[in-house]
Amino acid sequence: MLGQTFMPPKLATKLVFNKYYKHKPLRSIDEVSADILALEQERDGLIAEILGL
Repeated sequence: MLGQTFMPPKLATKLVFNKYYKHKPLRSIDEVSADILALEQERDGLIAEILGL
């Protein structure tokens, strides 16, 4: 037994993210801009005030 080192058995796992997550394409810049402008109107110009616009 002397001189021998303990070697744990190799364990392999495979992570399959596609099984749980379905990719959605990104929205266009026009859609995102429209959402930001709508939020800006809801918040009475707070974003413009913060950004100095």
